[in-house]
Amino acid sequence: MSMWNFRLRLNRALSDDEVDALYEAGLDDAGIQARPVGLLDVDREADTLLDAVLSAVGQAESVEGLRVAELVDSDAVTLAEIAERVGRTYESIRLLAEGKRGPGGFPAPLHGLEGPRGARLYSWVEVREWLLGAGVHLDKGPAVDRTLPAIRGALLLRDALLALDPSNAAKVRHLVGA
Repeated sequence: MSMWNFRLRLNRALSDDEVDALYEAGLDDAGIQARPVGLLDVDREADTLLDAVLSAVGQAESVEGLRVAELVDSDAVTLAEIAERVGRTYESIRLLAEGKRGPGGFPAPLHGLEGPRGARLYSWVEVREWLLGAGVHLDKGPAVDRTLPAIRGALLLRDALLALDPSNAAKVRHLVGA
């Protein structure tokens, strides 16, 4: 078993009773932020990251009215974080991202996410793969795990489907093969 750390955003702020209910549901391994939106910082022991996240989601959603809306993506990085991870300067990475250096085609920023001071956020999985494909030698930087972005995408899709009328939701489910 391994220890996994991740953050889950709930669908709304929490009452004191709901915080207590989350602990009672088994989330005693989570730091819980009740306001302005419910956040769970989970440190969970499990065989896989997916197992850890699924068990925490199940426990959180066992509390009436709560839904996990998003895995707050630790895959998301700023250009400065990319530079630090790969041992390059910020300017070197910025030039790659803007297509002024390298082969072009640097991954697009993640839609709808901003980092500190409005910085664009990028998927570490995508950027690391692009850097390797561009021939950049990486002796630094965490390994790639596509599980985090996949879980994040699944939770975001599930949340979006809840907002659609049933006919459109069925069409979107068909589109993704679900």
